[in-house]
Amino acid sequence: PNAINVQKGSITTMTGTTTSVTATLATTVDTNRTFLLAGYRSGGAGWDIGSRMIRARLTATDTITIDRSVLGDADDIQEIAWQAVELKEGSTVRQGSENFGSGVSQKLVSISAVDLNRAAAFASVQAGAGQNVGRSPFVSDDIMGVGSATLALTSSTELTLERTST
Repeated sequence: PNAINVQKGSITTMTGTTTSVTATLATTVDTNRTFLLAGYRSGGAGWDIGSRMIRARLTATDTITIDRSVLGDADDIQEIAWQAVELKEGSTVRQGSENFGSGVSQKLVSISAVDLNRAAAFASVQAGAGQNVGRSPFVSDDIMGVGSATLALTSSTELTLERTST
């Protein structure tokens, strides 16, 4: 049998008046063995970067939820492409979501123990330059750094998330 199962698709628009959209997988997956990859395209510009930053999560065995913290401006997110990658050979996936407070540049998150030689830390959405992105309520500037972070396994039980803009 296949060691990896990949399902992929796209959502063709997330209107400026929508904060959440879902995609339904063709077949159910084991949420403890599945991770998401997502990318998006937005023609928006201006100070409300929070309306153009998304988070992708597996919210049920057959549902991907993509959301943002604030409503969009006049420009919609034109396309969100996603892949659900299920590891059927026995690997385990850990998932979660962390919030940064205003002015906080680094978060240390406790995780259940992993083998550092066989583990990788990454977020589901990447906008570019290797920065992992999520969502942000920030609407006072166009700096993507408020909702993007680098992730690193700093020990077998600790994940460090670091952002450059607070």
